[in-house]
Amino acid sequence: MQKHNPKSQLFSTKASPKSETAVMENRHMLPYSNALFWSSTNPQDNLPHGKKLHSLGAPLIAFCLGTVVISGCSTVATETAPTSKASQAAIVALEKKYDAAIGVSLRDAKGKVLLEWRSRERFPLTSTVKALECARVYELGLENHYAPIKTTPIVPHSPVYGKVDPDTQVTLKEACRAALSQSDNRAANFIFVHTGGPKALTEWLRQKGDNTTRSDRLEPDLNLSGKNEYRDTTTPSNASLNWQRFDSTLPQAAREQWLSDLASNQMAGNLFRSRLPENWTLYDRSGAGSDEYCATRANHAILVTDKGVRYYAAVHLKAPAGTPMEKRDAILQQAIEVVYAHLQSR
Repeated sequence: MQKHNPKSQLFSTKASPKSETAVMENRHMLPYSNALFWSSTNPQDNLPHGKKLHSLGAPLIAFCLGTVVISGCSTVATETAPTSKASQAAIVALEKKYDAAIGVSLRDAKGKVLLEWRSRERFPLTSTVKALECARVYELGLENHYAPIKTTPIVPHSPVYGKVDPDTQVTLKEACRAALSQSDNRAANFIFVHTGGPKALTEWLRQKGDNTTRSDRLEPDLNLSGKNEYRDTTTPSNASLNWQRFDSTLPQAAREQWLSDLASNQMAGNLFRSRLPENWTLYDRSGAGSDEYCATRANHAILVTDKGVRYYAAVHLKAPAGTPMEKRDAILQQAIEVVYAHLQSR
């Protein structure tokens, strides 16, 4: 088995000192292939052990199930039972003010819903998918598998791996750190390429009980929401429940590594982190997308109070096409303030 001693610190973050830990030895070489997906339908088989490779070519049909259109974006017109009329009214006021759709799901440590709005409507995953990718990597024990970074093409927004030597050996653990701390898109695609692709991630989620969330494309295409687009979508309800499940059921080492990576997020300082109460802890992943139909933003988070009480939140935004990132952040931040106010009023 090939071994090497690559640089252990291709990037750094002040958020978590564990990012500076040298990569473990005893790595397992990932085979290189231009194909993206393994043929097996079993996620346990979607691993680099000589499986025959092929590309997914089946067409994906976006069904229109009683949708309403807000600023060019489709949302499924279903609402859940109210859990707090005052908090929901505050979110509705934001929607009307900004001509936007805002999805919210907040759960307690046992998964009980505390607050929700548009919680069962589909919203684009965008880069929140990276948290799902890495939860799977760590649960399956793939973090020390490695391959040359040249096995994955350079794509926009790759601050860690966009300009490295093509022969640089990268572990899936390193790729996860880059994807979750700096939202490196090449790192995210590297993980997909070497773990069975979006299809394998979707199948893994099905095994976890999530029958809604779906992963279909690579970065950056997965951020294109489109009109009536079902690819690469989730619901706030599924998102918050997935995070509660992972935090509760991942093996201890996998969970600790996943949380460490989430704590290193440098891409959403003006969202949940900007309103984090003193002595609370945050683990989060953010995402954004924009096309001719709408502009989106999302933030998924684990919130831990100063008393150790854990909450799981997912907040999504669909705004009119062309809405600048600064305004999207401002809208989502106001929705997040509603979430915090709801928690602190309990």
